[in-house]
Amino acid sequence: MNIVRFNSARSYPTKRAHLMLGSIICLLLGGCVGVPFTVQDAGGGSGGGGTTAFVTASAPDPIGDATSPAPGSTPWDITLVNSSRLSTGATTLTVSVTLTQAISTANLPAAGSKLTSPSQLGITVLINTGAAGGTVTPTAGACTGNPSYPNVTFFIDPGMSTPRLADGNFAILNAANAPVGEASVILTGNTLSYSIPISAIGGAGAVRIAAIAGNGAGATDCAPDSSFLLT
Repeated sequence: MNIVRFNSARSYPTKRAHLMLGSIICLLLGGCVGVPFTVQDAGGGSGGGGTTAFVTASAPDPIGDATSPAPGSTPWDITLVNSSRLSTGATTLTVSVTLTQAISTANLPAAGSKLTSPSQLGITVLINTGAAGGTVTPTAGACTGNPSYPNVTFFIDPGMSTPRLADGNFAILNAANAPVGEASVILTGNTLSYSIPISAIGGAGAVRIAAIAGNGAGATDCAPDSSFLLT
């Protein structure tokens, strides 16, 4: 069984599941299922307009539930996790994590450096493609005590074991901690977004996703609680 922990010496807060209604259907211990939607393109199609279909899933997380793994460390607090991709022909998967705190480039490890400072931010994205065996959820029991994440197929390393890459991207690792690709990162206000090449995660269709926030001292928050995003 593949197990991923942000920091095995740290504990996560005990929290209740908060489920969003509307654009997603969150099933307790079952997942937040992405719903297809369509947007109008300004210039697509022979008539000057076309449509692009996306699959997206979102899950809110309660405010104020983050913990500080060490005295004086920044308790990065997740409020929302979102994932999206094209419904057909997708080449990238976008995962965005919104925090209560504003994020700047200074909060992330510099290129070539690891996540070490208790004030730095690291966002780990856990991915299950259904190919890891056993169950297909990577997050059963998440955010209660010090959870492990079984059956993780791939994950984005925010600088814990692999330094941030020279080009500013972050390494995508497989369950054996071997690099398989790179995820680019964009910061917008309180949101950090990763662009993940689908080819790096086996060219899979729908995948299951969870996120962990932390700093150089350990994990501070994770989401969704007791569930996952299916996109």
